[in-house]
Amino acid sequence: MTTFAGSYNDNVSKFEAATNGGVMPWWDSQDNAAAFALAVGPDLDLTNANRGPFYGFSKYLPSMSLDLKVRSVAYPLQTRTWNLGTNFSWTWAQATLIPANVPGPLPAFGLAVAFGFSRKLRKRIKLQKGTSDISTSAGA
Repeated sequence: MTTFAGSYNDNVSKFEAATNGGVMPWWDSQDNAAAFALAVGPDLDLTNANRGPFYGFSKYLPSMSLDLKVRSVAYPLQTRTWNLGTNFSWTWAQATLIPANVPGPLPAFGLAVAFGFSRKLRKRIKLQKGTSDISTSAGA
């Protein structure tokens, strides 16, 4: 979790969920915004007049202004709607999601080698069984 300072106009792409290329995984969910604000607490600077960084989660665009609904450390359990204006700079919370560990090419290569080895071993065992069947029937 970090913060960035700027206006909505200068950072429109950040005001989205991570799945849409944004840096606010709580976007479109006031419950998630509250959870992040509670979890992070005062760990981030108390900017924005001691309210902490804003966790924006929805927007409403009337004619010439922008109302952003936000949560903050000071009000994590209350939804605040402020007409922040699209050109005014505020401090916003942002999160960088770390992707889950995805196996790289080396483990996949190792898996392919192990599979190939097991196939060869199975073939050898099958041939060995075939040879022992022939010797058993020949001796009878």
